Amino acid sequence: MSQNDLSLTIHSKRMNHRHVQTVTKEDDEHRPTRTPGLDSKLMGSRIETILAELGYKLAPPRTPVANYLGTKRTGNLLFVSGRVSEQRGEVEKDVTLEEARDAARETVLLLLAIIKADIGNLDRIRSIIKLQGFVRSSPSFTAHPQVIDGASDLLIALYGEAGKHARTATGAAQLPYGASIQLDLVVELERE
Repeated sequence: MSQNDLSLTIHSKRMNHRHVQTVTKEDDEHRPTRTPGLDSKLMGSRIETILAELGYKLAPPRTPVANYLGTKRTGNLLFVSGRVSEQRGEVEKDVTLEEARDAARETVLLLLAIIKADIGNLDRIRSIIKLQGFVRSSPSFTAHPQVIDGASDLLIALYGEAGKHARTATGAAQLPYGASIQLDLVVELERE
């Protein structure tokens, strides 16, 4: 494999197997682009096809639980409000590292569902800019980056080089509703 290649292993909880995907620089050049004049909602989504191949399907997004928007756009940047995982409990005490990684992956799927509802087609994402992750964990737990890798690995598998992003992985004593993971995201959209 050349230094321009990126090999990823995605653990699919639903399919209970490992999926290895190699993304080359050439593959990345062929990432989806929007055809001017066509409604992106009518076009098939390459990103959703990849998700399906990995054993995932986006659920309809939930409405915000308080006084905030699911997304806010400024220019070509889309800020996606935080969502918490279905997984509850403290990592290391109640939840294993692998369960927490799975929860991070599932939580980023919630964020993608919110984006899809807002922009219509995930192929319109030009680049993942920043992922911020919070891990509810015991005081002695220090592997927060490995937990948030569950979300980062999936974004890179979906978007290749454009999926590589800046990131924060922080431990927290408590998260809303006792969740194990909370993520928020900033993405760059194609120019309209």
